Amino acid sequence: MSNEFLARHLGPSTNDIETMLSSIGCSSVDEVISKTVPKNILFGNRMALDEGMTERDTLALASSLAAKNILATNFIGQGYYGTLMPAVIQRNILENPGWYTAYTPYQAEISQGRLEMLLNFQQMIVDLTGMDISNASLLDEPTACAEAMMMAKRANKKNKSNCFLIDINTHPQIITILQTRAKPLGIKLIIKDTRHYDFSDCFACLMQYPGTNGKVRDLSNDIARAKNNNVLTVVACDLLALTLIKTPAEMGADIAVGSSQRFGVPMGFGGPHAAFLSARDTFKRMIPGRLIGMSQDVLGNPAMRMSLQTREQHIRRDKATSNICTAQVLLAVLAVAYGIYHGAKGLKKIALSVHAKANNLAKSLLNTGFELVTEQFFDTITINTTDAISLFNSAQSNNINLRLISDNQLSIALDETTTVDELSRLVSVLSAGKATYQQSENLLLSFIKDNLRTSSYLSHPVFNNHHCETEMMRYLKRLENKDIALNHSMIALGSCTMKLNAATQMYPITLSGFSELHPYAPKNQAKGYQQLFKDLERALVEITGYDAVSLQPNAGSQGEFAGLLAIKSYHQSRGESGRNICLIPQSAHGTNPASAVMAGMKVVSVKCDKYGNIDIQDLTTKAEKYADKLSAIMVTYPSTHGVFEVEITQICEIIHTHGAQVYLDGANLNAMVGITRMGEFGADVSHINLHKTFAIPHGGGGPGMGPIGVKAHLKEFLPGDPLTKDSNAVSAAMYGSASILPISWSYIKLLGKYGMQRSTEVAIVSANYIASELKDYFPILYQGEHNMVAHECIIDIRPLKRQSGISEEDIAKRLMDYGFHSPTMSFPVAGTLMIEPTESESLREINRFIKAMISIYTEIQKVIKGEWDNNNPLKNAPHTAIEMAGQWQYPYSREEALYPLDSLKQNKYFPPIKRIDNVYGDRNLFCSCPDIKDFE
Repeated sequence: MSNEFLARHLGPSTNDIETMLSSIGCSSVDEVISKTVPKNILFGNRMALDEGMTERDTLALASSLAAKNILATNFIGQGYYGTLMPAVIQRNILENPGWYTAYTPYQAEISQGRLEMLLNFQQMIVDLTGMDISNASLLDEPTACAEAMMMAKRANKKNKSNCFLIDINTHPQIITILQTRAKPLGIKLIIKDTRHYDFSDCFACLMQYPGTNGKVRDLSNDIARAKNNNVLTVVACDLLALTLIKTPAEMGADIAVGSSQRFGVPMGFGGPHAAFLSARDTFKRMIPGRLIGMSQDVLGNPAMRMSLQTREQHIRRDKATSNICTAQVLLAVLAVAYGIYHGAKGLKKIALSVHAKANNLAKSLLNTGFELVTEQFFDTITINTTDAISLFNSAQSNNINLRLISDNQLSIALDETTTVDELSRLVSVLSAGKATYQQSENLLLSFIKDNLRTSSYLSHPVFNNHHCETEMMRYLKRLENKDIALNHSMIALGSCTMKLNAATQMYPITLSGFSELHPYAPKNQAKGYQQLFKDLERALVEITGYDAVSLQPNAGSQGEFAGLLAIKSYHQSRGESGRNICLIPQSAHGTNPASAVMAGMKVVSVKCDKYGNIDIQDLTTKAEKYADKLSAIMVTYPSTHGVFEVEITQICEIIHTHGAQVYLDGANLNAMVGITRMGEFGADVSHINLHKTFAIPHGGGGPGMGPIGVKAHLKEFLPGDPLTKDSNAVSAAMYGSASILPISWSYIKLLGKYGMQRSTEVAIVSANYIASELKDYFPILYQGEHNMVAHECIIDIRPLKRQSGISEEDIAKRLMDYGFHSPTMSFPVAGTLMIEPTESESLREINRFIKAMISIYTEIQKVIKGEWDNNNPLKNAPHTAIEMAGQWQYPYSREEALYPLDSLKQNKYFPPIKRIDNVYGDRNLFCSCPDIKDFE
């Protein structure tokens, strides 16, 4: 079978690879790999997988699987609703690589477009919830509830209780995830009807609004009683409902959480969707996740950036507020685009339409003889009936999905996609053909007058100027043009694997069979998905050498947490619950210690030697010291320093000898596929970043997926069904963000056994080529025993900084003038840049990057020689088009600043702002849309 896709996926041609090998000083790719990977783990390609398929055949197979999923008429609700994504948004954001291939906006100057959309998202959430401040997205609604619980625990200094109260009328998946998160930390959950609770024994309380059965009630009295007992209140709310009913803030709540899914983002069998957490201003420095704020550039112009928590996990490590380092940026962008396009009037019109249909259905059912559980609802009706199970089954046999709450209660949820024909069929089924759906033109609200919303929302111009498609299209294009994504140039971010997200791989996510399925639809309606999951799980088992895989974790951070929970549960099953020490190397990614703390473990740091490897002596000493309490080690491989540590099998043996487990962070799996398998050299569990190695795009900071692979003894401790209590589930849906799994499935099908191995080899060759070409200008900080690097390399800027005063940040900003996103800055070592080219970048693009770096080196030499003083292009970078057009203020020429290489004259990117003033932004925290006058 022809592996035609491999040539499309790989950037370098056969001749290019020969050129790179010559620079490295190796005669073949095999020689590079043998010098890079330790012999004792160089297993070769043991994957029992098929060879790659053609693009045409892969698309046909994906389409056939999507077609096997049955799209029944859906009335399940429970936090997931049918919605209509406007075509202008689908075409210009979801299907546009300018949006979906961008990275997390750490480099604010080249991320102003998506930062503006995230600020818009925060403004939308603030307006609809009535709160003072919102974060820029979380992973899903239950995760947001769990983060709110932890935030409330930290924030409530007056209340020393260890109990968290959950109102009984809360979605079951939220309760399950709260159980998973509370148990390791010793938090006791109380599930009661808050209307009849005295709030005397809890630190915080969660209430669903509307309730899981659809009931809308004013929570003000409950919240006031909670406040009198120094109890903080969290309200899980519905954004569309909030266009009509009183806000959580107006009722006195402290924190509001929820999902923006029904704002134009398909259900996708569970995700991805952007959740949110908003709060009172008092709690702004405790909010988990990312927070976008207004600042200014060095010239005083308004500019946006990530505030406060930008790299919190790396700074605070085990004391971080959360282990979530990025979330669901692309989905937040889609949701707020929906809000911008519809505006306040459009959203309210949709909400009123949904509510009117629900009202008409309620009246039709009442006339049929059914009894309503509540007469105050927004979009969800629950009926009491002794025939609940038989009616549920009858509806299903008629291709209608309802929600069975209990043996005597059925729930029916409507949304903007619900049609009169569907409602007519539903009434006919429930009444056995004896009644019809009665449509009334008179719109009567079911809420009591005191619960109606009277406050205004979405009044900012951004929500009022883009209601025609022309304006919306141009606005989105204007924002896209402000940013650098993979459709502009190589993004050589170390530890991030910014590889090609091929169009063929992206195509299946918009197939209705994948995108429109409800996550709680019956299993027999998801046969296409089940086959895809089975294929993907088997492939990941073959790739990693593990025995089982869970696809549930919807981010790398969630994969870490799930993996550590599996280890913890394993120890408990053996009567060793006292094992709670987690060893973590100093070089580890910041989410590692944060995840360990979340899992109820205590972090003990392990030293690294001068070569960047784990200090075996220090590891041995600490393993012996904590032997009886040792739970796990978290190790990244290849290491975050960009090398294959030769002692990896010895490290695993030391840990196993002391009764503990090896958690191997899969962040760098792109250097191992088809060459070695972590499950075979000693690791027990890993998370697998599908948004790195397996081509799910980064989306500007999410979505991601972090499935975990485990050895057989940990299989029974994998995450369970989120609808089953105490199941160790970590995501709202059984398969996490299921609708993006076809991307990774397609990647594996297209490349196949050999193609994935070749991709690994080319990634390693490309990284070593960059190291070889740059070593005479910038020292390579860490190399293996044959002076090789893995799939990334770290260049040391500190010697040049001592000579010139030019820092790694100056180089990062200067690269923007050359049209490049900076490599990873000051991680894992301060004063360095970590470069990862991936296998998808051509030699031409890699050489363009190398020329830019050498040109910057030459510029630094001018500073060292005194030809340039401190007022130079590096310190003043980046340079904007406005500066070029105005009076030139610098002692160097416009051409030196803006066109340091002739090639830039053919394709020039201009950053929209000058260097951001981070200190100003932290001192003046402002996280909502600025007045339009600020930009004039």
